[in-house]
Amino acid sequence: MLNIAVVTNKPYATCETFIKAQIDKLPFNCIQYWVKEAPFVSKTTNKLGFSKVLSKVRSHKATPEKRIIKEFKKQNIQVVLAQYGMIGTVMLESCSILNLPLVVHFHGHDAVRKSVLEKYGKCYTKMFSYEKTTVVSVSHEMTKRLVALGCPEDKIRYNTYGPADSFLEVQPTYASQQFVFIGRFVEKKAPHVLLLAFSKVLKEFPDAKLVCAGDGPLLDSSKDLAHAMGVEGSVDFVGRINHTIYQEYLRNSIAYVQHSIEAIDGDMEGTPVSILEASGAGLAVISTTHAGIPDVIVHKKTGLLCKERDAAAMAQHMLHTLRNPEEAKAMGVTGKEHITKNFSQQAHLNGLTTILKEAL
Repeated sequence: MLNIAVVTNKPYATCETFIKAQIDKLPFNCIQYWVKEAPFVSKTTNKLGFSKVLSKVRSHKATPEKRIIKEFKKQNIQVVLAQYGMIGTVMLESCSILNLPLVVHFHGHDAVRKSVLEKYGKCYTKMFSYEKTTVVSVSHEMTKRLVALGCPEDKIRYNTYGPADSFLEVQPTYASQQFVFIGRFVEKKAPHVLLLAFSKVLKEFPDAKLVCAGDGPLLDSSKDLAHAMGVEGSVDFVGRINHTIYQEYLRNSIAYVQHSIEAIDGDMEGTPVSILEASGAGLAVISTTHAGIPDVIVHKKTGLLCKERDAAAMAQHMLHTLRNPEEAKAMGVTGKEHITKNFSQQAHLNGLTTILKEAL
């Protein structure tokens, strides 16, 4: 069995669900490490308390690269899987010295945000030129952006995420006038555009509801906007929720809504897991032709897509599902079949398994 070092930018407990799924379910001996740029590397699988591990690593006199090399030799690491492009640049020197394959998994902002590219652009160029680098892209748009950054196209492997199997077991009722959104309240999610679109929906369907789950820096301003537009009684801001509660909202909604855009600072989605989860659960997805969304949502077959920042078009798509609930149901059913067949979590893990084996 291959020994894989999965290197993240934070401890396991706070990693994204798709990264946890990789650590837990890939058919390898996966050992997770987390790094903050270069000062230290901390193995999180030894069950020691966070502060004890951190203080122990910080007290070591060896350079970060020497510590990494010693640890990787000790564990007989054969492939390094770096989560996010920035972490890939941190691991490059150690991999080069050990002649180890480096698989760099890009996820979104690491390939597009202006501040990231300003800081890591030259490091990316060096990382792309390493003979044993393989790059994982989660959307076709991301692939284009990576090529524009100088990554040879033959080094890029497209492999998007998949929803947990529990979402495929959800059976929506399609009986309500409720829409649901879940995600960080940040600019690339454009919650303000979603609220503007929904306010137009209420003029024809005053009993419609919008559930907004999640938190983030734009949450309070979104609440203020809902109040200013007079729609606060029709919008429920429910905060952060777990998968079980999210699946219950999916079960009792007519469609999933998310108005993703390219932010002013260049930030973009990869392929939103929440959209894969909603479509896998059997809901029509109303969203934008942004990043990896059109890779997984088929317009007019599994959902309805509009241009970024087009609130009027999004409102019309939401109205269409309310006026035609049977069509919304049909798109949801087709979406579940499409995700199950092409974008399941197992398909994602199988794809990553192949990439890691081929990196050797």
